[in-house]
Amino acid sequence: MRVLIIGSVALQMWGLDPTRKVSDLDIISSYDDCVAYIKEHRRVNGIEGYSLYPIDGGKKLLSRCRDGTTIEAEIAWGGSNQEQLLDLIWDSTFSLEVECFPGVRYAAPSVLYALKMSHRYLKDSPHFLKTMRDIHLLRGDDCTIHGDLAEWFKRREKETYTYSHPKLNVDKASFFQSGGMLQYVYDHDSIHEAVKVGIRPAYQYFSIDGEEVASSKEKFFAQLTITRLRAVLEESYVLALERSQIPHNFTIDRDKSFLMALEKVCTSITSGWFREFAWENYNQVKSMYSDEYVDKFRAGLSAGIIKPFKGQNEF
Repeated sequence: MRVLIIGSVALQMWGLDPTRKVSDLDIISSYDDCVAYIKEHRRVNGIEGYSLYPIDGGKKLLSRCRDGTTIEAEIAWGGSNQEQLLDLIWDSTFSLEVECFPGVRYAAPSVLYALKMSHRYLKDSPHFLKTMRDIHLLRGDDCTIHGDLAEWFKRREKETYTYSHPKLNVDKASFFQSGGMLQYVYDHDSIHEAVKVGIRPAYQYFSIDGEEVASSKEKFFAQLTITRLRAVLEESYVLALERSQIPHNFTIDRDKSFLMALEKVCTSITSGWFREFAWENYNQVKSMYSDEYVDKFRAGLSAGIIKPFKGQNEF
């Protein structure tokens, strides 16, 4: 049997976040080992009755016991990154054997860190903040992705993001064709002008001359930190307006709209170096937030600063 315990249970085993309330058990194993482990777990803990069914397109199995215990297993199918991980860390310093369960091991903190980092940008994840908190917790324990684990991490990360992200090196028309069912009403850049925090919209400090959307990484990191933070803040304001406030006639709580928008800027609405900077500085940007962005938009609309959208909407 090869069953690798990951998640909060493994974190607590290593003395990390000991006061966290753990509601489920996360493991990685083959299908047969998963079923065998669940049966043994029930026997040892005197649990009667359980359900077992596939989730996530058959990539995982979920077991719910009558006592409320939940076990979620990533299945190590042949050739999968899960199987590769088990092969890589079994009988190594990357894991520690569980005394009462032969064939069951706890993932080491560095493995837990790699797992968390591999899905930190996951689109619409209900665990976005929890994942971020765990990553910072593990970094505080000096965790890094090193050695053979680094190559495995690249594969894991690539397989996690099965969808495309907007790029910053395209023209404006192409960029705004990613709107899906959203109907744009106002020009994106003019909204930036209305909600700007400084003298001019922060994105203008690192845009490429003569380009409508394309931005320069070199110019971005040449700016003061406050300018870079404002760029993330202002992009979140504009996104909150375009995707939440305007379509719902300003009936959505403006704080909620902003937090949802900031999460999207940190995960799925941007990519590359800008997304990474946004994610790494989530808390700093959040601390700069002001709910006056909606009032600034309305003032800009009244003053004629905000222009109508002239592109092609998608339906």
